Amino acid sequence: MGLHAVAPIPDELKGEVKPGVIFCLKQNDERKDPKDTNPTFPYYVVYVTDDGARMTKHTQPKPALDLMRAACSGQREPLLDLCKAFNAETKDGLKMDAYTDLLDDVVAAITGVQETKGMESLFSLGEVGSGVTLSFNDYSLLSFVVLR
Repeated sequence: MGLHAVAPIPDELKGEVKPGVIFCLKQNDERKDPKDTNPTFPYYVVYVTDDGARMTKHTQPKPALDLMRAACSGQREPLLDLCKAFNAETKDGLKMDAYTDLLDDVVAAITGVQETKGMESLFSLGEVGSGVTLSFNDYSLLSFVVLR
């Protein structure tokens, strides 16, 4: 779990894609379906910029998946310069605070949408909400791609 890679932002996307990370998460308990129209449930794929200013929607994973494919396709070996820079930045993975903060933001966005959906359902006819309340511990980090 938590397999990661460091990949370059493709030249053709440098104007529109900023350095950041693509997280792939799995909701631990599939019985707690939030019914939030995520087509990859129980998996979540989200791209977020290093400054946290921009994030793809977890209910629309295709842009993040397309970006991951563009950055990683055909790359069979680690890019040593990028890996060395990442290892220096994170002290060989011991100082991951910035990435943990981004992951916290992603999980908050996912659970925030779920909570909003539950609140919206209070004002609609029929059953109230899905009864799902999720937190950070309800997800497992499967992998992430750092974009540089």
